[in-house]
Parts: sequence; structure tokens; C-alpha cells
Amino acid sequence: MPRTSIVRRYPLEVLERICWALFDRPSKISQWHLGRCTLVNLARTCKFFSEPALNVLWHSITDIAVLLLVLPKNVYERCLVQDGDAILDGFRLNLTVRLKETHVARLLAYGRRVRKVCYDAELRSSVIAGLTAAPSAYDHLAEALGHRTLLPSVKVLKFKIRPLAPVSIFRSFHVLFGPKLNRLAIHQHAASWRAKGPPPITQETEEQFARMLSKLKDVAPALRMLHITMISGGEIMAAAASKYLPTFQNLVSLILYDSNLLLTPDAILRIGGIPQLHTLMFNACHPSWDDEQVAQVLQIPSLFLELRTVRITSPSLALPTKLLALVGSPHLKSITITATTPIPRIEIDPLFATIGALPSRTLLNTIYIDAGWQCGVLPCDDAGVTMPARLPNGGPCVPEPIGEEALRPLLALSSLEDVVLHVECPFDVDDALLDRFASSWRGLGRLILGKSTWGMLYEGDLKQSRALARGAQSRASNAVPGQVALEASGLLEANGPPTEAVVEGPEVPWQKKSSDDWIKPRATLFGLIAFAQRCPCIDMLGFELNADLSTLPPARLETRPMLGAPCSPLDTLNVGLSPIEDPYVVAAFLADSFPRLGDIQSAWEDMELESIRGGDDDDGDDGPGGDLVERERWSIARTYRVRWEKVLKLVPKFASIRAQERRWKLRMAGET
Repeated sequence: MPRTSIVRRYPLEVLERICWALFDRPSKISQWHLGRCTLVNLARTCKFFSEPALNVLWHSITDIAVLLLVLPKNVYERCLVQDGDAILDGFRLNLTVRLKETHVARLLAYGRRVRKVCYDAELRSSVIAGLTAAPSAYDHLAEALGHRTLLPSVKVLKFKIRPLAPVSIFRSFHVLFGPKLNRLAIHQHAASWRAKGPPPITQETEEQFARMLSKLKDVAPALRMLHITMISGGEIMAAAASKYLPTFQNLVSLILYDSNLLLTPDAILRIGGIPQLHTLMFNACHPSWDDEQVAQVLQIPSLFLELRTVRITSPSLALPTKLLALVGSPHLKSITITATTPIPRIEIDPLFATIGALPSRTLLNTIYIDAGWQCGVLPCDDAGVTMPARLPNGGPCVPEPIGEEALRPLLALSSLEDVVLHVECPFDVDDALLDRFASSWRGLGRLILGKSTWGMLYEGDLKQSRALARGAQSRASNAVPGQVALEASGLLEANGPPTEAVVEGPEVPWQKKSSDDWIKPRATLFGLIAFAQRCPCIDMLGFELNADLSTLPPARLETRPMLGAPCSPLDTLNVGLSPIEDPYVVAAFLADSFPRLGDIQSAWEDMELESIRGGDDDDGDDGPGGDLVERERWSIARTYRVRWEKVLKLVPKFASIRAQERRWKLRMAGET
């Protein structure tokens, strides 16, 4: 029987899988062209492989300009684009003549094979690198196609707005839509325009964007994933988004978190009823989010019944708190909230309480709260009235610390793996609270508490600190901080030296505290080790601690508290503005427990800026091994910064020495 008859009986799917095996990336980049050139030759010379080879070759393109290259060369032209005095990278493809029906037929023949149009597709061809169709080319296509669909099989469309492809492309962008489209992503990033930023958007362009969304609703009603990042935009675009986005009832993912498409409360109410919505990221900074509008939304008992991931950008934490209370999904696993303006301290506790009461609290594994990067936390008095962030003398008005009382609801989240609380507010954490964290969050991989710019707690009684101190004293009135958990695990001998008792003094109003009165953090290195021992997956920690080990006798340090325990995978430690006295003792202590520690970050360098501006920018002379020699005139910030940097250098050295000790011990025991 002739061999061709066997090939004839192969189904098209099998032939396409053979072609994909040739097309897939080889192990060496230099061999990429081999399989693809083979596919091109098969498409040209083999009748049976022509169809599947063309399907694979045209499966993904970077831009519609790639499809236009199938037209005769006299139909289009490539040109460079000048932006001011600079020439943009890449080429813009323009159509020079009006398309004929024969041209359209050729485009349709190849367009039916396209499944993906992605600006970041890896095609590695110098012919199409940086090639983008001009907005006028989209207009010509729309006019020539009429009601016909250019890409009937396209499923993924990922487009990037940039100088070569400006927002005016929305005028005829619908030519890329097809009935099978289920994933659409439109990105516009400020970095594409370098320092100048994108040009302002016009009302005409906004109306074109609104018409594009309207046509998307008609052409691709089965859309499942929609991701729009538009740093340019106005009221017309926001109104169009609020009008049309809730109509896509098959959406699984709606991502608008970094966009000026501000959704109204009514739009969120309708989006909350989408039955299979798993991911929602949006900006709730629309001016219509007033108390009356929010009250209307809150009348609905439960929304977002299948939500898995939510990300909310809002000017406050009060609005995300109310919206999270509406989430009825038992499957929610990730919460991200970003505040864009300074928030009152009184809004933090209700947010944590709402998160702790969610139906999915036993499955929630990620909490990311960002209220400190470009804003801060405003202190409040006992009546909840927000006070100014600065005192009349210019000093900071410190908000009440976040301690056990505020964090207690989060202890109910037993599946937490990633907790990042970037809140511009002091945190009151001691070893007892760390022990409770470890008991509740056994699978924790990252824990970041606060922004390091606040530094250590301020002098005076802390309203939440007294409750923590009483709880710690009831557990072990005379124990070294952090040693209780170590003794319970058998890693440290009992009967350690007593600590100083916590004395409760009169309450001092927060607005009268001075930044000159500092006290040390209450969490200790013993508490850190006990926490890491009970959370075997932890690899990143960030909170302030007291690294002073001078109260312990040398014999206690020589016992090596983690001797015999498995080494922790911790590799990053952010100590903020933690004080440190003896870097050698701290390095030896950490090296025993965390031999993989490769990065120690502190915020003392930020505190040095003021002294450096004053001319005190000399770090001093190098000592043995290239270490800096401390000077008496150094600021406390510079002293602590240099000491933590020295700890980072010493930890791997001490860890290497201890590894040698273990090898020698095995060799002496004959177990090598």
C-alpha cells in the first residue's frame, strides 16, 4: 500500500499536533528557526500537511499588520514614526490604496486561521519585529469588510496602546473582534511614553472607546476574561464601562484595577450578580460613591457568590470594608486593598473584623493591604474624630498602634499563606502575639507588618499594649521574652533570667507624643526563632524587633537554642527601624537558625537622609575585612544601619563555620 494512503487516513488534529511539535520552542534559542522553516516548507510543498501547517503558522500573530503582509507590496508601505525629536522604535504599516475584493478574500482566507493576536507573542522574526498597523489601516479594513468578520476564530486578543498605536485606534478596533473571542486585554502604561506621559485623551476618542465596547457586546457576548488598563480616560469612558461591562454575563475575570475606568455603585451591583465571576479588580474612586449610593448597594444581602480573587482601589478603607461585607462566596482566597489617600486610624479595625467574618475565612490564603506607599494613617481621638497628621511644632501626630485587639479577627483565617499589611501606622507586636500568629497560620510563607518609616513605638502607655502585656505576664510572669515557646518545644532550657515587668502608667494623649521619645520594640529574637520554628514554610518576615541580647548570660547564648531543630527556609528579613547593639552576637544567633538568610533589609538608611543633607556623609574608615569603623559623631540611624549591614555579611560566614563543625562531627563519628 502506498505510504501516502496512510497519511491520508490521519485526522487533521493528529497532523496539527505533529506540526506543533515542530513549532514548539527547542532547548536552544539558536535552533528556533529549524522547526519553523520546516513547517513553511511543508505548507509549500506537501498537500496533506499544507492545511495543518498553515493553521499552526498563523495561530498567533503580534499585530494585524502581520496579516496585511499577505497583500501585494504595492498595497501597503512601512514608515518610521517621529515623536518630537525622537524616532520611535518599530515601524507603522499604512495602506496606500483602497482594498479590492480580491484583497479582502485573501485576508479572509488567512484570517480564519488566527487564534491569538498578542503584542507580546514570541515569533522571533525580523520581518515583523516592531511592526504595527496604523489607525488609518484599521479604518480601511473596516470599510472594506463591511459586516464580515476578519478573524472568526480568534479567541485571545491582547493589545498595547503605545505611541505607534495611539488611542485613536479605537475608532475601528472592532475589526479584530470575533464571535469566539473569550479573552480581551487592552493595556496602556505610562512607561511607553517615557518621561512625557501619554497625550491627553479627547472627547472624540472617548466616544470611540464607548462605541467599541458597544460593538464588543454585540460581537463577543461569550467573553470570559476582560482586562483593561487605561491611564488615560474621562467621564464618557467611565460611563461606557459602567453601562456595558455588566452585560457580559459569562465573565470569569474582570480586571480594571489600574485604570481610569471608574465603576459606579450600580455597575458593581450588577457585576456582583454575574454567576461565574471568579476575579474582580476595580477602582472605586468614582465620585458617585457617596453614602446614599453605597447604602443602595448595601441593601443587597449577598453578591459575588463565586468570587476567588478581589482587588479594590479606593480613597479610603471604609468603602472596601462595606463591599467585602457583601461577598457571599465561600471560595474567596485572595484580598488586595489599596488606599489612594490618607486614611483615618478608625477604619483599620473594622476592615480586619470584616475579613475575619467572611464565609471563606477558612480558605482565605492571601491578604494584601496597602495604605502607606503614597498616603498615611491619620490619628483619631477616642470619639473617632480624625486629627491632623502634624503637631503645631512640626512633629508627627502618631496614630494608635495596631496590636492584638485589631489583629485578633485575622487569627480565624487558618489557611493564610501571605500576609502583607503595608499600613503607615505603628504595630505593637510582642512574642506572645507572634506565638498566636504561629498557632493560627501554620502554612504562612510571608508576613510583613507595617511600613518601616514609623519606626519604633513611641514613649508612653499604649492602649493595646497593656492588654498584650497582661496576657504575656499570665503565661510566664518571669520568662525571657520569646523563650516560652522555645522551652515548650525542648529547644531551650527552662529557668532563664527574668525580664523587666511591664508597668502601666497613665494614658498619654496620642497627639502629644514626641518623635524624640523612643522605646524599643517588644518582639525579640527568641520570639522570631520560635515563630519560624512553628511556621516551617516562612521565607520572608518583616516587623520590628528588639535585637538586644545583652541581658542573657554568655552560657545561655552558647547553648545554641535551635540545636537539633530543622533549619528554617527564611531568606529575607526586614527589620525596619529595629535597634541593634552587638552585630556579632546577633549574626551568630541568626546563623544558627537561618543559615539560608540572604537579605536583611532595614529602614535606617532612609533616616540618614537628613544628616547627609547636612554634610555628614562620610561613612568612616575601613576596618579589618573592609568593615566600617563606627564613629562617635555618627547618628543613631547610621550606627544601626551599619550594624545590620554587618550582620548580613556575618551570617553566611557563621553558617559556613557551623556546617564545617557538623561535617567534622560526622567524620569523627565514622558516619561520613
